[in-house]
Amino acid sequence: MILSIQERNKPAYLAAILLLLAGVLRFPFPSNDLKLSTQVCFEFTTCLLMAVWVWRNDKWLALFLCLSLFSLYLTNYSIQSFYAFQAVFYGMIWYSFIVIVFDKGNVRYLMDAIAIIALMNVFFIILQEMGKDPIFTFYSDPTGLCGNTNFANLLLAFSIPAFLRPKWTFGLIAIAGGMVATRTSTGAVSAAIGMIFFLSFHGLFWFGFVGATIATGLYFYYVDFFGLERLPVWEIGLNKWLDHWLFGWGLGRWKVVFAEPMVTGTRWLTPHNEYLQGLFEMGIAFPVLVAGYFIGIFRRFTKQALIPTTALIIIAVSCIGQFPFHIAPTAGIAVTWLAILTVSLKENENARR
Repeated sequence: MILSIQERNKPAYLAAILLLLAGVLRFPFPSNDLKLSTQVCFEFTTCLLMAVWVWRNDKWLALFLCLSLFSLYLTNYSIQSFYAFQAVFYGMIWYSFIVIVFDKGNVRYLMDAIAIIALMNVFFIILQEMGKDPIFTFYSDPTGLCGNTNFANLLLAFSIPAFLRPKWTFGLIAIAGGMVATRTSTGAVSAAIGMIFFLSFHGLFWFGFVGATIATGLYFYYVDFFGLERLPVWEIGLNKWLDHWLFGWGLGRWKVVFAEPMVTGTRWLTPHNEYLQGLFEMGIAFPVLVAGYFIGIFRRFTKQALIPTTALIIIAVSCIGQFPFHIAPTAGIAVTWLAILTVSLKENENARR
């Protein structure tokens, strides 16, 4: 009983300690701005408390939050890094809410919501292809409810696992049609690899591999083939990262460092590669945390978590050629899938006990 009380009190002890630190610590700021110093102290301790809660569910995501906090304050603090960290923090709040509220029995409601979002995007893609969109008349391309075709394509790809359930599989036809209409390839390639993963756990690896290869080949030939214009950008980014390889250039700082056009007269606000951008901005610890997260997931993986793990595969592959975590609709769905995956794995671990 004593041990159980101590266990329950640990979060309370920690919150009290962090409050104490926030109340007495002060950091030097320009012009001796005490008001700003106290604000930062409370923001800092609040983020640490959030990291402790996230740690209880996934230590790698908690460490990522801590790394983001370090990169915000202790590398190159700027308005760009502030807004980038806000996005990370709000994502962690959403992730934590899902993990607290949902369980394996009701998590299907979130998957239903993802599926409906995708179908609504397909509906608007159809209207846009017909020239009948009554709302987004300023878009000439089939973007659905997204800002451009690339992210409409990714959003539909991210939704595919939600349709790999009874009574929802019919929707895959609409999703495939919407992806073809957007005429971009990153989401299509990511979805193909995700489907190979999914089918392999139903004893259909070769069927999935051959089918996905043929489908992707036809997509490349008749719809869109991805270009190689990002490769010079990635090379420049890697070379520049070496100047600050340990801690990186600071969260959200890619667009600042590369404020001028760098390849073919184009200003690349992101490298279109989440892994490279994370490495560039947060340093060598970022790929270590990413690797640790994936290793941790697959060590805990069971077939009962197959659908959200398939979503993770699709999201992870798409991050090689796009930046879905920097766009609100795709980032929201991606974080939701990560939370669903945590819930599924936690339920499986509790069942084994």
